[in-house]
Amino acid sequence: MRVLRFAPEFECHPVWEIRADGLINMAPETLPISQSLAADINAWAKLFQENYRDDDPAQSGFVDPFREWQLVADGLKLAERLLDELGREWVLHVNF
Repeated sequence: MRVLRFAPEFECHPVWEIRADGLINMAPETLPISQSLAADINAWAKLFQENYRDDDPAQSGFVDPFREWQLVADGLKLAERLLDELGREWVLHVNF
């Protein structure tokens, strides 16, 4: 059984494999999923990244609560697709 963490993070991919030796950040396209799902995850992560402030990382975050809510809702749909495509040999932890 492999364990995957799905969570948007600034300046990295939103998927992490949880291993005994720690978390491994992974590009979605390296997972055994369709190219279309990997592209959708990357596009979703890009929307999250738009809220990062290079000039002041501590001030990063959403200004518009609706946009934040929409990102979470879209992320949950992507998580469901991930579960469907990864199959039973994976466990998915979603952290938003």
